[in-house]
Amino acid sequence: MRGSVALAVALGVALAVSAVGVRVEAQSSSEVAAARRLFQEGLEAARGGAWDEAVRLFERSYAIAPRPSTQLNLAGALAQTGRLVAASEAYRGFIHGADRRSRRFVPRAEAELHELEERLAHVTLRAPGLEDDDAILLGDRELSRAVVGVEMPVDPGAAVFVVRRDGREVTREALSLAEGESREVTLRVVPEVRAEAGASAREVPAAALEADPATDDGGGDDTGLIVGVTVAAVVAVAAAVIIPTVVVLESQGPFQGDLGDGVITFE
Repeated sequence: MRGSVALAVALGVALAVSAVGVRVEAQSSSEVAAARRLFQEGLEAARGGAWDEAVRLFERSYAIAPRPSTQLNLAGALAQTGRLVAASEAYRGFIHGADRRSRRFVPRAEAELHELEERLAHVTLRAPGLEDDDAILLGDRELSRAVVGVEMPVDPGAAVFVVRRDGREVTREALSLAEGESREVTLRVVPEVRAEAGASAREVPAAALEADPATDDGGGDDTGLIVGVTVAAVVAVAAAVIIPTVVVLESQGPFQGDLGDGVITFE
């Protein structure tokens, strides 16, 4: 499956003008023309090896007129940029939505999807201490809290998981994932220290400051001491997680796909 096809998306497809099918009757002629133009620009970007630009153009074209041919080319371009999870979902979408004109490309798309799935890394998140309003992010994208404890596919390479609470980062885990690797990742979240009812956050540590260590017989209220120790633990944990070591995955080379012989038209 991995041949000399660095320009597979560009060389394996061509633009053709055809009748508007039933699926796209909602688009006006002007919108279809705009989508076709973006599709053509995407091909030109792919021919020049500008895969990020090709992704952007195919995405815009598909947003205007969701044609199977555009989705197939988008899948190939995404794979070339290393976005393997998104590419596999695009291939899956094409396979399920292929129409009569594009159905002949389904077997090749299925083969590409199978190869991509073997290359994906997988992560199972654990997050002890996670609070109800905490947000989990993978890079700059927020994840559903429902993914905790469930194996999910991740692009191989560098990955950073972050937990945010009230807009601030409370922990992060940076790692490097090899193709096909499966790993459990634990996001250690320290529970929030909360003052007792009727006392402000400042009143509690003040009680500890008033205690005289020389005369304290150990029978008094240890709330101040406990809070002080807990706060120190929070600071220590924060210091430990704020300087992660990132190991950058050695490049595995661009994804090599093959869309097959013939042309894929803008149907």
